[in-house]
Amino acid sequence: MTIEMDHAWTPPPVLAPNIYPVDWRVEDRRALNVYERAKDLTWNPTRLAWDTIDVDALEPEERLAVAYHGALGAMFEYAAAPQFLHPLSTLYERHEEHGLILLCMATGRDEFVHEEFFRRVATTMIPGFPFEFTPRTELEHRAVQNLRWVEWKQSRMWPTYTEKVVLGDNPWLLQVSILAPEIVGMVLFDRIVDGIAWPALKEGYRHVDVDERRHVAYGRLLFEKRMRDRDRPALGTDERRFLAKLASDGILYAMGMLALPQLVTSDESNFWMRPADQAPGHFAETHNRLLGRAMRVMTGEDADAMWEAARPAVKKVKWVLEQNGIDDFDDHLPVFEAFRIGARERSLEEDYTADLLAR
Repeated sequence: MTIEMDHAWTPPPVLAPNIYPVDWRVEDRRALNVYERAKDLTWNPTRLAWDTIDVDALEPEERLAVAYHGALGAMFEYAAAPQFLHPLSTLYERHEEHGLILLCMATGRDEFVHEEFFRRVATTMIPGFPFEFTPRTELEHRAVQNLRWVEWKQSRMWPTYTEKVVLGDNPWLLQVSILAPEIVGMVLFDRIVDGIAWPALKEGYRHVDVDERRHVAYGRLLFEKRMRDRDRPALGTDERRFLAKLASDGILYAMGMLALPQLVTSDESNFWMRPADQAPGHFAETHNRLLGRAMRVMTGEDADAMWEAARPAVKKVKWVLEQNGIDDFDDHLPVFEAFRIGARERSLEEDYTADLLAR
């Protein structure tokens, strides 16, 4: 049989922007290495030993406190998943190297799993909590009001994120915006794992902690790629200050969400209270009471112990910023001031992602 080939045929140019032509280019093998780790370390919250948690042994306020903590974590992760997956088409259209696209997809999946884990924490304590149950006490009403306020605050961030990251063709800004809370989560989750006695939560937090380390590694890869991109102008002073402020707010957001209630104050300048004239009057008091109680119930840790663990996390964020040339931010950013970390304090932090980013 004779097969005739049309050697003269070539396709017309692909209309841009487009995910085609196919581009499986790999410039930095480290991204693929981290992606392989992500595939090997997948986990399923459904399989955790939830029946080992004796909910009836807890006082009503203790159950509410842990449920509140779980709901906060679930809302935190609920926002993270689309932040990774929403810009995937932009990464494809820009023909970013294949490893970064795969890692973005894997990280988005991780966030879905984390959301399920924290949601199960909440509903194990109180079925249907927070938005599918009927509050019966004043404290329960306040807890739900707090969570609705958090939901509203997060909703205000989404249009700006969409404009700047997706429509603004700045997928690299994705990781700058969440690199700080990912680092804080990594450090504080590690501390929480040590204190939790319930096997289901201990194993779940351990998985989340491991995942966060990969997310931080991905963030550093994407951030470093932007900083060395010769096709984009170098960051100006205003842009560097903006990124430092973004990191500062991200730290306050994560710490107020996950472990350090004393950072949530009624001061109208506080990240959690703006705009203060719309925030529930009891927000700070209720949040601090419940989140502090949850930490004591789960880990036995008090606020001082968590604060001790948090300062290194803040220094790690500062270290990453400095490694990428952002070292001229304002001395009086609230989070650095709170932890007495000056803008010019040089951190000697170890490269905690070295094993993941080994070539």
